[in-house]
Parts: sequence; C-alpha cells; structure tokens
Amino acid sequence: MTELYINGQLAVLPNNVEFSIVEENPFLTKNGEFSFDIELSLDVPENVSIFGHINRFNAAKSSGELTAILVVDSRVRLNGIATVLSVTESKAAIQLLSGNSELNYFINSDKYIRELDLGEAPSNPSVAHMVSTWEKGVNYGYCYAPVVAGGKQLNRYVWTNQGPVVPTQIFDVAIQPYLWYYIQKIPEALGYTVSENVLDNDEVFRRLFVVNGIKTTKFSRVLGSWTIKDFLAEIEKFCNVSFVIDKNEKSVRILRNYAFTANDSGVEFISNDDVLDEYTSEIDGENNIENLDYDAVKYVFSDEFEGKYHDLSPEVLENTIPQNYPDMEALLTDHLGVPVAGSDEYRKLYHVSGVNSGRIFDLLNIELDEYFIWAHNQLTDQADDFYLKRVNDFRTAGDSTGNVVELKICPADMALVKFYNNIGQIFGIGFEEYIPATDTLDEDPTGDIEINEMSIEELIDNGIPEDSSGSSSVIPVAYCVDWSYRPVKLDNHSDSIKGLHGYDWQTVFPLIITDAISSGLRISNLQFRLPHDIFPESFIGTASEDIRSTVNSWDNATKEQVIANIREYLKFTMRLHGPNGFAATNYWKNVPVNSKEVWTVQFISKIPLDVRKTFVIKNRKFICISIETKINATGALLIVEGKFLPVY
Repeated sequence: MTELYINGQLAVLPNNVEFSIVEENPFLTKNGEFSFDIELSLDVPENVSIFGHINRFNAAKSSGELTAILVVDSRVRLNGIATVLSVTESKAAIQLLSGNSELNYFINSDKYIRELDLGEAPSNPSVAHMVSTWEKGVNYGYCYAPVVAGGKQLNRYVWTNQGPVVPTQIFDVAIQPYLWYYIQKIPEALGYTVSENVLDNDEVFRRLFVVNGIKTTKFSRVLGSWTIKDFLAEIEKFCNVSFVIDKNEKSVRILRNYAFTANDSGVEFISNDDVLDEYTSEIDGENNIENLDYDAVKYVFSDEFEGKYHDLSPEVLENTIPQNYPDMEALLTDHLGVPVAGSDEYRKLYHVSGVNSGRIFDLLNIELDEYFIWAHNQLTDQADDFYLKRVNDFRTAGDSTGNVVELKICPADMALVKFYNNIGQIFGIGFEEYIPATDTLDEDPTGDIEINEMSIEELIDNGIPEDSSGSSSVIPVAYCVDWSYRPVKLDNHSDSIKGLHGYDWQTVFPLIITDAISSGLRISNLQFRLPHDIFPESFIGTASEDIRSTVNSWDNATKEQVIANIREYLKFTMRLHGPNGFAATNYWKNVPVNSKEVWTVQFISKIPLDVRKTFVIKNRKFICISIETKINATGALLIVEGKFLPVY
C-alpha cells in the first residue's frame, strides 16, 4: 500500500497512480532522492485542504514549503518536501524531494552566503584575545592573522616593550575566518545539523583560514559574493569529501569520498538469480564524475597575483633551459652574484632534487623537489636587481592531458612586509616577514549598510546599494599554524644574521604559511621558522654550524622527538605534488573508477537498497550511481533498475 502525507495530511492518490522514486549516490551526484511527477486531483476536498485553491485564475501557484512523507509497504520511503511543478484547473503536479535533493532545493536558487546569518566576531576585541586566536587547538571560528590586502597591511601588530613579549597594539583589524567555521555554520543556517564531520579531527585543515581584506565583523560578508551552492561544491573538491544528507534526521554528514569505496564491509550482494538477463553497458565520452574519476588536480589562481609562477604552463616549460642541482647549497654556491645582463642564466630553470645538505632538512632526510629562476626584485623595483625566485611550487599533480579537477580554493600569495617596534624614543624596523596577500581591500563593505538607515533622497539618488564584499573568483587560504619566536633588531644594530646573536630581543609572532617546506628554503633572508613547541629555539638562522652545534648537544631521545615534531609540521603544505602533497595524502586514495562506462542493470529487490554501498553483481564489483523504484497504489514493484560504474 502507498500513502502520501503532505503537511501532515493524507493526500488522495489516483487509483491508477504510478511513479518512480530515484535515489542517487550522494558521493557521485547532488540529486539525492526524488520522485518523477505525481499528479493529484484538486476535485477532492482532502487535496484542496492541503493546497488551497491554487487552481483558481487569480491565486498564487506556489503553496510554499510543504513537508512530505511517502509510506510504501508500511515503510517510510521518503521523508522530505513536496514542491508544486504545475497547476491546471483540476490537477496539481508535484515532485517529492529528500536528502541532497531537498538541500539543493533550498540552495540551487543561487542564494548568496551574504544572505545567511553566520554570526559575528567581537566588534572591539582586545589584543590579548586577538593573539590567542593564533594558537593551535583554539576553537574560535576566526583568527587575526596579519595579511596584505590591496597593498595595505591589515591586523598590523606593533611591539612597545622589550621581549620576549606579545604585541601590545594592533591597527586595521580584519577577521580572517577559518574554512571549518563556514562548513559548520552554513548547514545550520539552512536548518540542518552537522552530525558527522571527518574534517573536525583534521588538524591541518582546521588551521586554514580565508585570506581577505574585508573589514567587517560579519562572517557572511567575507565570502559575500559566493553562492552557497558554489562554495559547498568547492569545499567538496578541495577536501575530497561529500555532503550526505540524512533525510529522516535533517542532518548532514561530511564524509571522505574514498571512505565509502575503501570499506568492503558496506557491500550489497545481488544474487545471480535476482539479476534479469536484460542489461546494457554504454560508453559516454562526455560523462565525468569529477570527484572520483580524474587524472590530475590543479589550482585556479587569481589573475592579479602570481599563479602563473606557482604552476608553470607546458608552453613555458618547453622554452626553458633545465639545469639540475643535488641540493640547495650547490645552487647557492654556484650563484653567489647576479648574472650579467643577457646571460643564458635568465632562461634557465634550476631544479633542486636532493637532500638539503648542511641545513635542517638533511637531519630529516627529506628529498627536495624545488624549482627556481632569476626574477626581478619587486621590493626594490630596480632594473638590475634580480634574485632567485621559487616557481612551480604549487604545480599540477597528475596527468593534465586527462580529466583535471580544478580547485578554486587555492594558496594565497605571500608578500614580504616590514613590522615595527616602538621602544622608548627609538622607532625602527623590527623585522621583515612573509604574510599572505590578496588583491581585494574593502574598508567599508556596502553589505554592512542598512537600507533602512538611508533617506528616500539617498535611495533615489544612489539606488539600492549592492553588496560588494568578498568579490573574488577564487578563495585564497593560508595556514595559521601556531605562534613562534621572532628575533627583533633595531635599526642601529648590525645587519648580520647569526642565529639569535646580534638581535636585541625576541617577540612572539603568528606562524602563517602556505607551505612548511618552502618556509625553510627562502633564498632572500634565509630562515627556518617552527612553532614554539617543536624546536627549542623556534628560530634557526642559516649558519649550518649553529644548527649542528645545537642539535648535537641533545641526547638521542630529544633529537628523535624534535625530528618527529618537525615531520608533523611539514604536513602544513598546500602543495599538490610530493609525499606530503594533497594528491598523495588525499586525492590518490580514491578507488579507480571509469565514469564513462555506465552499466544499467535490472534486478529483483524486496527491500530498499543503500546506494552508498559497493555492489557485487554477477561476481563483479560496482559503484552505484542510482536506483529507480517504480511505485503504484498497492506499493513498490519488485523489479528495480540501477545504474552502476565498474570498479577496476
């Protein structure tokens, strides 16, 4: 028997009703569970009580949000909403939506993140509170990491005491929200709870924040120009996860894409006797399930910054002169001065592929894979001032001639800026530091202007203000890993770098990076910075003698522990390639499938099946795309049709 309850009332179905319920795998599509059209008569009072007189000529054709529960064979088959598709004088055609389909119904109307209430940060935070947001393990949804926006420093800290001390002043405050905060709050703002989130325990992911120049306390303004649909799609690609909706609990589970195929305990075995002889296998060259079937992963960078340097194009690579070096010291020894003008050195692409002999990396036995070129020094902007610039550090991983997943959540550019101290009568440069940069600066986002505060004259003259906040084609991010000590030197002291010697004092500073490996391989102002609890001094100068003397003074247990800690720190990288890159640690874990080979199989099933499980049919392993069940007035028909992808 089939029963349909709409807004808690039993609808009258036609005696000859027949429709299909399709449930799609949320790991592969965003359609969830839905029905084909169901026509209901508007000539019976029970249905009129549900829909009202929407068939009248002057009545609104939308009846608003309608809850729907479909009961088939004494089981709840679908629990979601009903949406009206069309209305005639005597009938209303509806569609039932549940799971991801229901969520899509709310967000597919291109609703913007700025339309949601995602909360606010404190409007007048203390310096102590802002510094506390740097620390690993804190549960604030934001930090106050220093950034450069449109050429201006935001969250600009100043030190007025000799250290080691924390900053005592901050100027141009702008919140830098963590990505995990949006993942938690957006479903809640749409009426769902997050019941499971694999990213909650991912320490690396939880330290990623959105680099922005939007001076607002409202989280929704920072990503104001992004639609909810597009943002969640980018999160799914970037984290290799899927948002799975529990249709009964109104909750969201965020799961790894590779988890549902890697666990063979979740298997639906279809008996050979239940499989009908009729099945088809079609090759669709256009079909591509992006989050499972891909050959390469690459970032999409903003045109305003240096994305073209982070991922060199094949055309550029073809026109370089490659030159290999076994370690960084060999490269630096060979290039102590700037090459003469017109030299072939300016066309060379230097590749360092070996252990970084003489520096901290050789203690870890880490194999490097770095590229450098001679480039203009943008800080001095002098025609003859060149330096060795790292390139291709966030290059595409995999075969870019095949299916490529493009990530619009990408590493922020890092800019070298100066931080100041003000001690007594002495004012000068304390130190220089690389911090994230973005091209967008909005010190008065129009989204924060309340229309009801504007006069009618202002509305007539200026029109309704449009929200310009968070306008960007990509989402630049960086890690706020923790804090570390930073040596500070006054202007009247020597410029020599000898570990901590020659510096006046130390201060604490947020450790903000996009790549832990490159933070130890800077060509200008070579330094290697670590969180305060990983390395005893947390700041290592370039002199290998100082590093070795410090390390050699430890006992073996201490040395092994520090090396283990540094290896953990190296996980904080946004590289796609290499042993610590996202491709190896995340994307390549997916089970290989061929999304262009789609099998359609009919078989007998007396109970609903879980499309998220792996299917075994005729002794062959498949991933389910969808299952279609036909339903009539007496209940579900036994023959169902499934679409599957073979697992190789």
